[in-house]
Amino acid sequence: MTISPRRSIFWSPTFAALVLGGCFVMGMTLPTGAKSAAPQPTRVGLVDTRRLLKGLDEAKARNETIATRRKSMSDKLAEIDTQIKEIDTQLQVIPKDDTAKRTDLMAKRYELGSTREARAKAFEQVFSLEIGGLLTDVYKHVQAACEELAKRDGYDLVLVDDRAIQLPENGNDREVTEIIQNKRIMAAQGGIDATEALLTMMNNQYAAGLKKP
Repeated sequence: MTISPRRSIFWSPTFAALVLGGCFVMGMTLPTGAKSAAPQPTRVGLVDTRRLLKGLDEAKARNETIATRRKSMSDKLAEIDTQIKEIDTQLQVIPKDDTAKRTDLMAKRYELGSTREARAKAFEQVFSLEIGGLLTDVYKHVQAACEELAKRDGYDLVLVDDRAIQLPENGNDREVTEIIQNKRIMAAQGGIDATEALLTMMNNQYAAGLKKP
């Protein structure tokens, strides 16, 4: 009995038809030399946050309020300093054998010194919280304004411009590595700075808010 060789499925008429049909379909779908549509360029805007914060009227007004409070608290500390100096002057002229009076003045001086130190620490905590609140509020307003600016001017992406941040000349490995890792913008062409447009928008919005009853 003669056994005829088995025909490979890869050369069966069905498979050949599928291959030819696939090539035909592919040829119809992607003809030779056809080009896909070029992607639309991304419009990017950069914002220099240092320049922005320096020019924001809202930040200036809040800073003035904080500065006024800081001066008031500094004046209170200065009053304590004056009292301490007065006690030091008295201690210089009081006889050393007048133990009772010297002890009383030294106790007052110690109390004033402790009070000043405690108040100074409390004041710094208050200032730190106030500045933190200022930065938080302004940052939220900047975020909202960036979204509005992006919609108005057609930006697909708005980034913080950190090109001004450079490596220190004599920085250690930790300092240099930290700056490199946090760096975002390596290079950028001119004409994409959105700082002034954003600054104008935010100052106009702030002025309009002040006029509201």
